Amino acid sequence: MIKDENYIVINGWMINHSDMNLMELMLYAVIQGFSQDGNSKFTGALSYLCDVTGKSKNTVSAALNGLLEKHLIVKEERWENNLKFCHYYTVYSRTGRMTSEEGRSKIDMGVVKNCTSPSSEFDTHQVKICDGGISNSGKHITNYNNNIKPAGKPEAAAADPISNKIIQLFGASLYESDFIAEVKDFLDSEKIAEDKQCDYIQFVFEKCIEKRANHIPSMFRTLVKAADVMADFKIKNPDTVKKPVIKYTCPVCGCSENTNPYSECKNPECGFDLNARGNASEVNHYKQVYALGPVKRMEYRERMQSVFEGNFSLNPAEIKRRNEKIAEINREFGISA
Repeated sequence: MIKDENYIVINGWMINHSDMNLMELMLYAVIQGFSQDGNSKFTGALSYLCDVTGKSKNTVSAALNGLLEKHLIVKEERWENNLKFCHYYTVYSRTGRMTSEEGRSKIDMGVVKNCTSPSSEFDTHQVKICDGGISNSGKHITNYNNNIKPAGKPEAAAADPISNKIIQLFGASLYESDFIAEVKDFLDSEKIAEDKQCDYIQFVFEKCIEKRANHIPSMFRTLVKAADVMADFKIKNPDTVKKPVIKYTCPVCGCSENTNPYSECKNPECGFDLNARGNASEVNHYKQVYALGPVKRMEYRERMQSVFEGNFSLNPAEIKRRNEKIAEINREFGISA
């Protein structure tokens, strides 16, 4: 029996946008009531639903399976002391849509340790941040976000930090891949560093909590690409914006991957000292050497190196001899002064 003052709410959209029978509708309304904040779930015993509907366990179980087959609710299973517990929430509470687009309605929770046992007694609690996510601040505080294994392709999800962050915060993968891609493009366009993008997702999530939104996933969808939210994030986290990388084009070979103006060109076939890029004579000389091609260029450099090997004398006569030898090599290779 349920208390005389207790009630469930059946909204018009529940009737207008689904083909639920009366039994399914009652169960859906109960589950939506517990999960409507976007994070909580119905964690009660099957007997509680039997009391609410006045039906047997077999009838209630059949109706729950009907809701799962229609992809209107999501079922989470967790094990404790070799006992299986089932939690439910509506797809609408997470996505703002009646059904899941991909038709996935079950998440395997795996084995969860140190969790409080479900109870059929419920109260209304405010929402608070808990270990990066949100949970009821009264009974049934459960930290199992990290144990969630979303249906689909886990190897693909693992490669997407943004998707993983959303799963950590909301307890499930709520948004379609196109939306995740749009968020990623938005963050890139705002020049948010790769290692700071999940910090922004956390920032937006906490904004939704602060605003005490009735439907957190819907508000998150709105705020995550809002210009004013991004501006606020940048003000509070000035080190998150990518620093522009200045690149220097080598005036000899045209290589544009040089980031240090005081080092040699990154093109190993060139090796021009970028510190001399303002010296027209030096640039002209290196251009002629570079134009020789790999084989002749190597021969030219070896010949020039041989002039100085073991001979660093500052004797004027020796300096003159070296300069004459250098001039001879340049003429041989067609290098003008």
